Amino acid sequence: MQFRGKNIFQSSFDIYASEYQSVRPSYPIKLYCDLQAVCRISKSSKMVEIGAGTGIATEKLAKIGANIVALEPGENLAKIAKQRLDGYKNVSIVCDTFENYQHTEKFDVALAFTSFHWLTDEQKFENK
Repeated sequence: MQFRGKNIFQSSFDIYASEYQSVRPSYPIKLYCDLQAVCRISKSSKMVEIGAGTGIATEKLAKIGANIVALEPGENLAKIAKQRLDGYKNVSIVCDTFENYQHTEKFDVALAFTSFHWLTDEQKFENK
C-alpha cells in the first residue's frame, strides 16, 4: 500500500478505509446549499476538493454539476471514492496530497471539509 501522507495517524484513515466509509456520517444538506449560494457554484464552476476521503461530500457536490478535482492521498480511500463517483463524468479523483498536486488549471473554488487542519500555514496560503 502506498500512502502519500506524512504520518501514521493520517495513513490510519486509509488503512481502515472501508470501516471509515461505513461509519462516517454525511454533512448536512444545508451546508451544500450554503456553499452553492456563497461560492456561486454552478455547472461551469471548477473546484478542487482537498482530502476527499471516500467521496461523501464530493458526491453531493457532483450532483450540482460542477467540475471537480478531488484530491485524496490514501489509495484505499481514493479507490472507494472512485467507485462511489464512477457515474459522474464531472469528477476526477486524484490520489495525491494538496501540497504535491501539480496543475495548470485555475479553480473557482477550493474546499476542504475535514482535512484543512493537516496542512501547515505555509501550505494553506500563497500570496501571488
